[in-house]
Amino acid sequence: NEFTTWETMALNVCMQAFLSDNGVYVGIKNEELEQALPEEKGGSSNFPNPFNPNTTIRFSLSEVSNVEINIFAIDGRMIRELTNRPYGIGVHTISWNGLDAAGRRVSSGMYLYRIETGERITTGKMTLVR
Repeated sequence: NEFTTWETMALNVCMQAFLSDNGVYVGIKNEELEQALPEEKGGSSNFPNPFNPNTTIRFSLSEVSNVEINIFAIDGRMIRELTNRPYGIGVHTISWNGLDAAGRRVSSGMYLYRIETGERITTGKMTLVR
């Protein structure tokens, strides 16, 4: 299983985190965890995938930029805005707990995350299994 290494590291590495204004935990760069994560294409990835109940979206920036991350249902409905604020250069993580903007659990299924920065727009697929 390609996820074994970084899942183990994620459990064993103590990451500093803070609670953002909208109640989403945002991780601070951690060298050990960064090295354990799989290589990403397009500057972002999420892990674990499939997930229950939480997944972490990882993205990297080569310049200071405002970052907007939204979660969408496969039919295009926006489920939740995770963040919309400036981030510094480097690798960042943000977690989604499977809740919509009203705090309700969403159902099992395929979801999309969309990361918009000054550099690019990236989308990725995630599968929630309840």
